[in-house]
Amino acid sequence: MIGVVLAAIFLGPPLWFNEVETGYMYTGPFVGAILGFIIAGLLADWSTKLMIRRNKGVYEPEFRIVLVALQLVFGCVGLYGFGITAEQVGRYGWFLPDLFFAFEVGGMVLGAVASALYIVDAHRRDAGDIAVEAFTCLLIFKNIFSFALTWGAYDWLTTAGISKTFYIVASIQVGICLLSIPMCKFFTPVFRCSGLFKGDFTHQLTATLSDIFGKWNRAFFGRHDILKMLHL
Repeated sequence: MIGVVLAAIFLGPPLWFNEVETGYMYTGPFVGAILGFIIAGLLADWSTKLMIRRNKGVYEPEFRIVLVALQLVFGCVGLYGFGITAEQVGRYGWFLPDLFFAFEVGGMVLGAVASALYIVDAHRRDAGDIAVEAFTCLLIFKNIFSFALTWGAYDWLTTAGISKTFYIVASIQVGICLLSIPMCKFFTPVFRCSGLFKGDFTHQLTATLSDIFGKWNRAFFGRHDILKMLHL
């Protein structure tokens, strides 16, 4: 979203950047992407091993989704922050919007790594190699979504304003990230070790809520070849 409307914000007043200076604004997200990959590389396996230990040695592919928590933090800080600072770019200058752009891209990388690792681990043995098809669907959705943003983002920006537009986008990202909660088995060992929820009933409740869709999703695609059913 930020990359689509960046020129509209900085080519005009009050900074009056030229095309080269606007291009330099992508230095921030480039650094953010590199840092995102480094963080993901350091934490992806470490966090999974930590969750395995806290889950009494039992591995669940949903442990991979723990990185979405970092996407929630970095991505939403980036989007909300960019909306605030880009709305008053004459006051804040170019550095803070570029910094928040870096946060957003770093969070995006973390989310992409989390989804990729989960798909590979959750469906590695499914018939029809559903993991490959899942990656294909991700790419198709990404391209369609990118086209839709490119098509309508500028009009949305000029109609609603910079801050309101990015508040909406950031809030949507918060909602999407929170959808990982019913998928995530890792919340069970986290709740167990935190001591926040004590008693057999509350422990069973958190274990059930955190496992609503995770195992069901894997079991469903393990039993059903959707591509074969759709003759694809």
